[in-house]
Amino acid sequence: MPPREPHQAPGAPDNGCPPDFSEVYRSHAAQVSLWARRLGGPEIDVEDVTQEVFTVFLRRLDAYDPQRAEIGAYLHGITVRVVQALRRRQRVRRWLGKLWGGERSEHDPVDDQPNPERQLQRQQARALLYGLLEQVPDAQRTAFVLYEIEELDGASIAALTGTSVANVWVRVHRARRTLENLAERHEAALLPMPRQAKPALSKGVK
Repeated sequence: MPPREPHQAPGAPDNGCPPDFSEVYRSHAAQVSLWARRLGGPEIDVEDVTQEVFTVFLRRLDAYDPQRAEIGAYLHGITVRVVQALRRRQRVRRWLGKLWGGERSEHDPVDDQPNPERQLQRQQARALLYGLLEQVPDAQRTAFVLYEIEELDGASIAALTGTSVANVWVRVHRARRTLENLAERHEAALLPMPRQAKPALSKGVK
């Protein structure tokens, strides 16, 4: 094997061969973890993001083209997309939690007695959630429920619904956008209408 050029990054492919995954992981895992921490903030699970980034990289290993992007830049792009997807999912989960009736926080006092008011709020919130889901096209609703509520992965959803993983993500994304728009419209409808100012009376008019 010919020696690498001085500018060649560790793990970079030689003579058009795919890069060595183990070498890429050893050379870039720490940097990917740092990117994940900076991009995701304190709520992110850095280890999970790092593993997901390299899972995606391994899946796309044969398609990697060093002429289009250096490995570090390629991994950074994957990290950005993984963190963005995770943050979107967290946001949707929080939103679903509110619709589901505001699950009790770990800091809330434990109360074994049933709370009729809270139970009613949860019933109303669940009815709202299902009412919004009914307005989402069937295929999108199924993918969304399986991913966001049942927490299945893309491959499992694809197998259950008889479609491709790529199509699953398209349906989840579209369902998410539809639900966000529906929720915004619902919240706007609940806001009090601004009180209109009374027209000023002209002088001499009683």
